[in-house]
Amino acid sequence: MVCVCNATYCDTVDPVSLPDVGYYVKYTTSRDGQRLERSEGQTDATSGASGGIFYTYNPFVQYQYIKGFGGAFTDAAAINILKLSYATQNQLLRSYFSEEGSEYNLLRWPIGCSDFSTRPYSYDDHCVDDFELKCFELAPEDTKVRVSSAGLNAHPQGASRLGRRWFLLCS
Repeated sequence: MVCVCNATYCDTVDPVSLPDVGYYVKYTTSRDGQRLERSEGQTDATSGASGGIFYTYNPFVQYQYIKGFGGAFTDAAAINILKLSYATQNQLLRSYFSEEGSEYNLLRWPIGCSDFSTRPYSYDDHCVDDFELKCFELAPEDTKVRVSSAGLNAHPQGASRLGRRWFLLCS
């Protein structure tokens, strides 16, 4: 994805509205200048009959609850965001969380390192069999998550945080 973001401007998506039944919405971004350009199309009603994939949507049956939409907020993301000017940080975070932006309302924080961390680490790297967590301490990278509070405050209802251990080995 290609986008532009600086201290005074960030590419954003206009408020999303549901298309009519039988239609879809597509957003296109390119290096040639398209920035989240919206286009609509009509679904092919015959694709299911010819052996393709066919989906049936029943809005009256709930199979699961969606808590929200967002993304991972890793130490690597914080390191890169903190390299931006303060004004650009605010623009970027507003583009994710505000009503004028993507309206993210959920953040997943890795507990310990993740795939793009600058080094492997956990919160108890210095003691063996430390079941009482006497050696527990935050890594220096984890003190940088304060950058996200501006984003959490940009969403009209605030944003939820979900802590998850990254299951793959950090390298």
